[in-house]
Amino acid sequence: MNNILSNYSNLLKKIGYILSKSEKRSLLLLSVGSVVMSLTEIFSIGIVVPIMILFSNAEQFQTSKYFKLAYKISMAHDMKEFFLILISIALALFIFKSAYCYFIFTMQQKVIGGIYIRLATRLMRDYLAKPYSFHLMSNSSLLFKNIVEEMGRFTTSFLNPAITMISETMIFFGVFAFSLFVYPLVTLLIVLIFGIVLMFLNILLIGRIKSYSTAREQQSGLLYVTATEALGAIKEIQMYDVNKYFTDKFSKATSGYTRAFVKFTTVSNLPRPILETFIFTLFLLGMMISTLLNKSFADLIPMMTIIGMVCLKLLSSISKIYNNIHQLYYHANAVDIVYDIIKKNDFVKEEKTPKDIKYFGIKEDINAISLKDIKYRYETAEAAIFNNFSLTIPLDKVVALVGTTGSGKSTLIDIIMGLLKPDEGHFYY
Repeated sequence: MNNILSNYSNLLKKIGYILSKSEKRSLLLLSVGSVVMSLTEIFSIGIVVPIMILFSNAEQFQTSKYFKLAYKISMAHDMKEFFLILISIALALFIFKSAYCYFIFTMQQKVIGGIYIRLATRLMRDYLAKPYSFHLMSNSSLLFKNIVEEMGRFTTSFLNPAITMISETMIFFGVFAFSLFVYPLVTLLIVLIFGIVLMFLNILLIGRIKSYSTAREQQSGLLYVTATEALGAIKEIQMYDVNKYFTDKFSKATSGYTRAFVKFTTVSNLPRPILETFIFTLFLLGMMISTLLNKSFADLIPMMTIIGMVCLKLLSSISKIYNNIHQLYYHANAVDIVYDIIKKNDFVKEEKTPKDIKYFGIKEDINAISLKDIKYRYETAEAAIFNNFSLTIPLDKVVALVGTTGSGKSTLIDIIMGLLKPDEGHFYY
């Protein structure tokens, strides 16, 4: 239990680090909007109760003190007019609820889209500001994957489901509280069945979802790398006739990525048909038992109508909550990836250069490009490619750099152009 709480705490800290203050405020406002949305769901279902009772058993309804109060407030002249007023209120409430839900959904997508734009733009700017040596040692396809896919997964596939899950959870508890107040025993039975089925499915499937997530990340990276390598070396591929190798490699990565996604999608949508079967069976059993007990249809119609509406709403909310929880599990590693990228970039910006080597200099009396005691080593290499290397290129002279592959010709040109900074030495011109 402590490990679970610790994991959730770390996850929230990482999300808090990634998001800006204004984005956090926007998400908080969306949460408040979700509370209002749950209230509209409660009222839209609650207004149906008096309508169905009035429709099925008007005489019994008229004896209620609540009816007398509502009838007085409505200032209706007769029961027919009161019935039409209730229907009009219900219709207006449903229209408002639908419009409000659409408004909240639109605002949610705008907030998510804004977060993606900021993160993707920031990462592109950070990559472009990186030294030339960073790009020499990095795979450009993976950098592109981080900008486009990982930032997209964090916003669209993680934050979006998280917000939706919070909204649906509030709706669920609101509808549950209303149904519990009206028909407590039936509501508890339905929620108990929902809980048992979902708990069993979660225990059965959660491990598989994590494995699908790992497979997706691995195959996605391989897919980007293979495609970039193949399209960037089209001349060599056609010269040496190795297109089948790259095609097979790309096909294998695509198949692995697709299999992981298909399995995840199938597993995530499994609970709904199972829950629908249970609810439909319970609904029919309830009608059959009530008939055997000689219950009045006038009493059954309001209850069955309300319970049916509650079941549909709870089923929709539970399915979305369950599906979004699995979405969060499936895409949780996107949070770690984005956090590590941003944290590393922030650390590099704050980090001071340990050695302030002033290797550039201007000498007016020198008619040449002069490198003296240059030392340079790539980060991933064990040995330095240049160690106390000196070179003078006279003015107006043509010099050819000749050497085997990997001897340092391109590195030397990059140092002269200022793209790479040597670890030690001086450069005069």
